[in-house]
Amino acid sequence: MRKLTLFCVFAFLVIVILSRQFIQSEKIAVNTGLNENNSNQASLRQEKPLTATEEQLEATLFNRTIDTTLTDQLAEIITCPTPGFDSQEMTLDQQERLLSEDEQQHDVIIQALKHSNIDHEQLAGILFDIGISTKEKLNELNEFHQKYPSNKIAYLKLLSACHSSNNNNICNQQLFDKANAVDQENGMIWLSIAAHKFTHNDLQGAFESLTVAAKKSFFSEYFYESIALFDQTVSPMTSKSYAGNIASAIGHISAHSVNYGQAFEYCLETEVQNIEVLDACFQLGENMEHNSHSLFLSSLGSSLVKEYYLKLQDDDAAAASEQRSSSQYQESFNEQTSKATLLMYHDEDLMRLWLQLGLEHGEFSALKQLTEEAKWRSQDPNYNPCKAQVVQ
Repeated sequence: MRKLTLFCVFAFLVIVILSRQFIQSEKIAVNTGLNENNSNQASLRQEKPLTATEEQLEATLFNRTIDTTLTDQLAEIITCPTPGFDSQEMTLDQQERLLSEDEQQHDVIIQALKHSNIDHEQLAGILFDIGISTKEKLNELNEFHQKYPSNKIAYLKLLSACHSSNNNNICNQQLFDKANAVDQENGMIWLSIAAHKFTHNDLQGAFESLTVAAKKSFFSEYFYESIALFDQTVSPMTSKSYAGNIASAIGHISAHSVNYGQAFEYCLETEVQNIEVLDACFQLGENMEHNSHSLFLSSLGSSLVKEYYLKLQDDDAAAASEQRSSSQYQESFNEQTSKATLLMYHDEDLMRLWLQLGLEHGEFSALKQLTEEAKWRSQDPNYNPCKAQVVQ
């Protein structure tokens, strides 16, 4: 039993899944106000129409009788004990040796994936290589993109890798011109391009790309898609439990997020006299607020809207925007969602459901429906998830 890993996973879960936005906030701005209201308007987002399969899933989740006397009780969701420490724990040397063995196993898996003939396995080998340098990752992503130009995750990650590179042979207008062919509706691609142009002092190019992003139908970092990729490729080759692999995937993906912070700095630094850029940033903020697949991106949209009103000295509108954001934050991040998130690390079916919901509906709906499902399961007197091993 890896008790150290168990304990770290539980401490990590609330930070990453419920407050994943804080991981990226320092990349965007310091003292900008963006991390003052890590909230969102995701419930106002236009949800995608349900397919027949999704309607069946919805029916399975919600056509149930939930004991309404428990609805508002924080204790209604089962809480499994958090692993503690005792005298039987491994010594520090044993722990370090175990971590070293894990790293060696990971390296073997990564090399096997990179030499695979299957495209998504090759991509996983690049994305989840913890020992790769920035330059190496850029080159490997570019090589992959040349072979598989329609892969959305690879293209967005390649754009992100370009932010820390001056390699004009790769990071150039020819690469940027492929955006619509890869994913015509994802505004995050255009935001990443805008951030790159802003970093390289192409202000007109940054403005044009930001304007395009503001008109796209959704914003996604392909967070759940990346978890699914890890689950499909790396997980079957490890000795970890399903929960352990998902925890590893979340940790890695969150630590290697898409670079787009400079695009927000561009908006935040825009003076009120530059009304054209200011309006474009406001439109971007409104769109992201309602049509982002993650709560973090939605909260950034809210921050741009609030900043717009503050620059126009419309304090009432700014206060109303902040109030809406605060309400949505409390709805999304509370003790119930925290309990539900922790519970899924004891219940593999619940975790698989969370991943499926995230892929189909985005983070807000995934958390909301996960919480409802956790409530329903917790009413069953025969439901005993705590006996299950969390991470092995």
